[in-house]
Amino acid sequence: MLANEENLFASPIKWLIINNDLNRNVMEIVEEYFTGMNILVDSDVSLVNQIVEVKYSIVKLYKRQKHGELVIENYAVKRKNLQNTNLRTAIVITHNDTMNHLTDYRDKHLDSITKVNYILVNHLANIVNASLSYTIKNTWGYKKNNTWTGMIGELTEDKADIGGTPLFVTSDRIDTIDYIAMTTATKSKFVFVNRNYPS
Repeated sequence: MLANEENLFASPIKWLIINNDLNRNVMEIVEEYFTGMNILVDSDVSLVNQIVEVKYSIVKLYKRQKHGELVIENYAVKRKNLQNTNLRTAIVITHNDTMNHLTDYRDKHLDSITKVNYILVNHLANIVNASLSYTIKNTWGYKKNNTWTGMIGELTEDKADIGGTPLFVTSDRIDTIDYIAMTTATKSKFVFVNRNYPS
């Protein structure tokens, strides 16, 4: 199917597929059309199936991983249980000792954005019943010789499912990765030193 080849099942595109054939149930439609599709967790594919003349059922379709089993979920459930699916998560750590202090609030000034989001990402994983495996990078990612380094490299090379450390939106990154809302406010400031000020 062309939609699958062009990655049209991915966010932000929403699908509403309506079946009015009373002789076909949801499973028949899913097996015929959707089993081989890459409808992943970030997708929004709804299948409306007519049951009787004026009664319909609505289900959501997605896979927890590429080439995984297709999940058919009641519309009201909203993907709250990923059944301990492992999400490969890349984070950025620039100070070696940060690994020992991701949750104990020590050295809050070192890798602070990573520490805050490490706790947040783990909390979100608990909410949706997912597990996390981490890869550590020392940079957010920059384009070199047409490939990406750092955390963005992990995402673009399909070595990570999510980036667990926030990063700035830049023009070269915008076409490469998908951003979500900011988790923490970030500001840039300049500090000027007055060399003529008496010490």
